[in-house]
Amino acid sequence: PVKVQLVTPSSDDDGVERSAGVRFLFQKVDTGYKSKKEEEEHEEGTRDASNYKKKQEEPRQGGVEIVVEKLKEPNRPLRVQARRCEVDDDTMIKEMSEETILRELQAAIDVWKKDGL
Repeated sequence: PVKVQLVTPSSDDDGVERSAGVRFLFQKVDTGYKSKKEEEEHEEGTRDASNYKKKQEEPRQGGVEIVVEKLKEPNRPLRVQARRCEVDDDTMIKEMSEETILRELQAAIDVWKKDGL
């Protein structure tokens, strides 16, 4: 699952006329799998009220931010940038998901070029 957010990037680049973007944030999928530590805690009953530990904040799952900029240069009218976002130090990078997004983005850009948009 992916959460989609529109972003309005701020560009300090004087060569950019305007820009817009979208952020694809990967969502955690509950597979029903528990880590060994979670299973042991459940079996030992450490989740009762006296030993309850405040649940740690879930690590962000990461995402891809895509920004399209309309440039002032007539021979290079558009620039498309894709970069990782919302990544914690311990976030597992989902390269296959990123590759799929970038492949689909490239296909869309090819259509725009073909149609002269």
